[in-house]
Amino acid sequence: MFDKVIGQQDIKDLLLEYAHSGNIPHALLFCGPRGVGKLQSAIAFAQYLLCHNPGPNDICHSCSACNKTTKLIHPDIHFILPVYKKKSDEKVLSNDYMDQWRALVTSHEYFDLEDWIQAIQPEQKQMQIYVYDIDSINAELQLTSASGSYRIVIIWLPERMNESGANKLLKMLEEPPRKSLFILVSENPDMLLDTITSRTRRITFKPLEQETIAGELMQKGYNLDP
Repeated sequence: MFDKVIGQQDIKDLLLEYAHSGNIPHALLFCGPRGVGKLQSAIAFAQYLLCHNPGPNDICHSCSACNKTTKLIHPDIHFILPVYKKKSDEKVLSNDYMDQWRALVTSHEYFDLEDWIQAIQPEQKQMQIYVYDIDSINAELQLTSASGSYRIVIIWLPERMNESGANKLLKMLEEPPRKSLFILVSENPDMLLDTITSRTRRITFKPLEQETIAGELMQKGYNLDP
């Protein structure tokens, strides 16, 4: 939810403006350092777009769509994540790790790649986004939306796409399926193909101010004085 995203009010206002106007770019690139709320904002925006009765600033919390999105089980929200292969010829998908992903997102408000690695305990740390994942999402987006609204694809750390996957994604961004929205959540956007970044609307997240972090820590009840 937007009210769970720490700081970044200017970005939340921009995303709400997109939603209210209906003028939503087909691809957004959220970039910035770790720990600033990029992924959280992407999920909050997806939830807001799919909510049946959104308020002016956040989801309604009570409709069937909200019940599904808060559990990360809405059929119109798709995640693409860095994963690993046990065998070189194995076709591994992000969906194979959705149970671990949901557990991590719902139990940790803010986390990074090291937390994800620990959650799935790979045999090696060469985590990638493979072309099979991009092919799978392409097939999904050809289907009718379950809600009649947007089909939303959140790609976490797209800089970890292999070359084949990046080229497949580029084709999708060049001719996006109707009512689809791609949100790329990147810590190193310079590692992406220029042809991919040129087809996205870039939104840069700034580091959180010390006062914001201090206030959040005190609010969480860590018994810290100012």
